[in-house]
Amino acid sequence: MVAPLLLAALLAAIPARTPAPAPAAPGVVRGRVVGLELTSLTKSRAFLFLRVALASAPPADRQTFRGDVLLWGVPIPASLPIGAAVQQLPRGADAVLLLDVDLARVPAAVLQKAQGDGLDVAVRGTLEGKTGKVAIRATGTLKPGTPALKGPPALGAVLARFEGARLSGLSLRETRGEARVALLNPFSFDLPVREITYALVSGGRTVASGRRTGVRIHGGRTNELTLPVEAPNRELLAVAGSLVGSGGTLQGRLVGFVTLKLGTADVKIPFDVAGKIEVTR
Repeated sequence: MVAPLLLAALLAAIPARTPAPAPAAPGVVRGRVVGLELTSLTKSRAFLFLRVALASAPPADRQTFRGDVLLWGVPIPASLPIGAAVQQLPRGADAVLLLDVDLARVPAAVLQKAQGDGLDVAVRGTLEGKTGKVAIRATGTLKPGTPALKGPPALGAVLARFEGARLSGLSLRETRGEARVALLNPFSFDLPVREITYALVSGGRTVASGRRTGVRIHGGRTNELTLPVEAPNRELLAVAGSLVGSGGTLQGRLVGFVTLKLGTADVKIPFDVAGKIEVTR
């Protein structure tokens, strides 16, 4: 349950600040980083669009960027050269860099240097088209909850797998049980978790819920976790008809948040995965 690069998923939860201007440099075109979008995610790679507003750029639609993209001052391992789609504007140019990031090579310093006041992004290198080449420098702090920073609404089947839940031991007031989830951490480093809060949902109704603390999601592997849950019997009674017709098994979802300890900030990452809920005596 670790995304975004985790990145776009964890980053979308961080409050932002006003971006500082890029420092002046002779012969360098200045710009602003104005958007980051996670377009696709696999178990090993993240594909992103990074949008940069530049004062000028060579007049060619398809260009190549060579240089560094940094998060919180740390270079990320994007495959080079980086393709760029450039659109000329009445004042300046819009460049979208097409990033292909190897998640296993993302340095742990990204986690350590993350700040609670926004996603700081910097671009430094050269942009080259058929008609010329120019050095560029751009910085920006992207604000979550706006079109500037886009990612999936919740982590799904690529990084998380709900392996089922079992509720048993009926009492007068509540039923207890556990849910099983497998979480893939594609990074080479461990992710420290402050807490995981979650609920089992079936037919639009919360059947059970719980909370677990003191977890580490180990790097470079799938982590299998058992999550304790409690179900008020009034909720089970509300879905009793479905239980009778399905032999004690409900189709449901495990939804909730993983709260990561990132640098100076805590970041909540939502998850939502489908599975089966078994209810027994």
